[in-house]
Amino acid sequence: MSRGPLFGAFWPTEKQEALLRLVLGDDDVERRWRELQPLDLDLLDLGSFCMLPLLHTRLAAAQIDDPLADRIAGTYRRTWYRNQLELRCLSTAVAQIEEQGVTPIVFGGASLAARFYGHLAHRPLPQLDLLVRPEEAAAPRDALLRSGDWRVDQERPGYLRLENHDHIVLVLHRGLPSYLAGAAGPGDALERLRPRTQRVTLGSAETGVLGPADEVVVACGLGARVKTPSSIQWLLDITAVLASGECLPEALVAAASELNLIAAVRNSIEYLDRVQERVDLAGFRTALRPAAVDASRRERAAFFLGGIGGRFGSNAQRLATLSRSTMDASPSQTLSVVSAGFHDLWKGRRRRSIGRDSRQP
Repeated sequence: MSRGPLFGAFWPTEKQEALLRLVLGDDDVERRWRELQPLDLDLLDLGSFCMLPLLHTRLAAAQIDDPLADRIAGTYRRTWYRNQLELRCLSTAVAQIEEQGVTPIVFGGASLAARFYGHLAHRPLPQLDLLVRPEEAAAPRDALLRSGDWRVDQERPGYLRLENHDHIVLVLHRGLPSYLAGAAGPGDALERLRPRTQRVTLGSAETGVLGPADEVVVACGLGARVKTPSSIQWLLDITAVLASGECLPEALVAAASELNLIAAVRNSIEYLDRVQERVDLAGFRTALRPAAVDASRRERAAFFLGGIGGRFGSNAQRLATLSRSTMDASPSQTLSVVSAGFHDLWKGRRRRSIGRDSRQP
């Protein structure tokens, strides 16, 4: 079946796609490995390093004898060791937060690595992500800082980014991230997902995690847009969850519809159907076809804006977030918000331009 191109500057490059086909394929590993050469790890883009632990497992299973394979094996070992440290820190942090009477929800990397990847070394953890209700965020913040284990790296209205002496990063989100939450708002959006959370053991602590369908929707929503730094980890995450069999097509459609992320999920599934051979995605593609469930015009517009890169990328991302925040608003309300957004963007560009001019000799 002929399929058209997928819009968006966030899709993998040609080299990244070749790596994905090797890591997620079921055919001749040796042939695909030869086609990748020359592969210089010193020149490999940062967004591709997340694939190296899985690549090690594929090369080892195929008994590929190559000096480069030994270096790739080193990333597998380092990831396993680092992830052990991360989960220990997560267990301690969760215990400290729950002592305040707050129940955090772990999502993303740590939850996915422990539940869906088969081995902890297969999924690097650049940061630990926890969700708490916005109105309950003060007590966990104070408890973590009071422990002396963490220092504030960055604080914004929607999140608190902490780092410890081992350079492990923990992000405490006040509700669901704004881009995902859209018009519902961070707090209400989180409450929509909370009934589907599950209790699992991560490290040495039992904690709440998102349901499988919600993990996929969150990965699609955050991954299928231009961002810095860029990474294709989200495509590996989606594949891992779907391969587990714990996410059913109807549950995925319902979760995506609830957060107005049908376009992001549909396009992600469409792309994965082209490059991976681990999971039969026919049922998901059928459930997500436009005739069965369609995205609104505003949702499609936000998805389009989120895929714009280059010199207009940062402004497009702001407008995408604005578009999502007005998903349920009337046309007049939407026009007011977007106009204000354009005005703020223009003022920001004007200030930067004046700043540059003032520095000219």
